[in-house]
Amino acid sequence: MQGLRGLAQAEGEDPLLKELNDAVKRLEGAVDRLMAEAEGLQGYPLPLSDEELMAEWERLSPYAPRWLSEAWDAYRLLKHLREGIRVTQPPLEGGRYLLVMLAWRLYELYVAGIVLEALGELGYSVEKADVNRFVLRRDNEAVELLLNSDMEGSRLLSVDSDKETAKKARGRPDISLWKIKDGERKGLLVIECKFSDSPPYLTAGRFKAMAYLYEYGAQLGALVFPELNSERKPYDDEDEGTRGLWGLITREDGLVRLSLRDGTGQVLYLIRVDPAEVEDVQEAWKKAKGRVGRVLEEFFVQ
Repeated sequence: MQGLRGLAQAEGEDPLLKELNDAVKRLEGAVDRLMAEAEGLQGYPLPLSDEELMAEWERLSPYAPRWLSEAWDAYRLLKHLREGIRVTQPPLEGGRYLLVMLAWRLYELYVAGIVLEALGELGYSVEKADVNRFVLRRDNEAVELLLNSDMEGSRLLSVDSDKETAKKARGRPDISLWKIKDGERKGLLVIECKFSDSPPYLTAGRFKAMAYLYEYGAQLGALVFPELNSERKPYDDEDEGTRGLWGLITREDGLVRLSLRDGTGQVLYLIRVDPAEVEDVQEAWKKAKGRVGRVLEEFFVQ
């Protein structure tokens, strides 16, 4: 997160940097306005306790119109804003924090930010931006970046002959990057992000990335993670294999290339992206961007 904020504050004319900087400024302004509103509501009397209000909301929520849902969300946000924002690795149950930012989700955004900046350095600029979809263009070329999205083209056709259930069961890569030619998707890079140093978890991520390659017929895939805890005892031979790959990554400047025997040249990269790789967060960002950029260069020459 510090890397993203540092990027947003960086000087320069890069349109991606400017867009991110403007977004951060707007967010800060919104927080200031909400804090002012929260201060004004501190002494407002309510006839019901928090428990009674929650019970009443749970009773009404199945039938609540949109304006009531938005009012409830605004009330909860303003009431708890002063408690601060908690960043956590596992999901929290209970506690006094209303605003919880999951570390693994922030890591996915961190990686997405690196991909976007690397695309910008390759000459692409953002043409359209939605919550989980970006379209970038360079002259007559375009790419589409998707976050946590299922896609058409999945090999999963049906579940017990039910195609609707199959749609819900499709894989959703953390980051998908499509090359667009003549308005059609022509090539795909899928990226799986794992904010963990656990050998079993990273082993599962490695095979998950390979599954995405197969499910969507992608030519390139990547497992992105910060590091591996070499002192932790492997659970099985597959974990031992992952630990061996980590040894290669540390000797090969944070990047290792696995070629798959499928006849179409599919490749899986293991990439180190560690916001704390070095003390300077900007330098850590630069190192990670260089590795991601090398993968993107191969993606675009295919």
